[in-house]
Amino acid sequence: PELVECYQRHPASAGVQTGPVRVEVTVDEKGRVRSPSVQSGGPAELNACVSRTSRKFVSVAPAMGTADVSWTLHWKL
Repeated sequence: PELVECYQRHPASAGVQTGPVRVEVTVDEKGRVRSPSVQSGGPAELNACVSRTSRKFVSVAPAMGTADVSWTLHWKL
């Protein structure tokens, strides 16, 4: 829901079509997200919102060390 709120707040208000949003993060040894990187054709505010929201994610800890994870958001609203 928070990622949808990012989309609704930023491109919708700016009248911008963003296309897909690529998110890359590192999951640390405790399962917490570190170093999110967000790339899209949308406004910088959208990328910042997705980055802030991604930092809240928690995952199963990697078996050893850290893990690099990425995903692409395709908005279908």
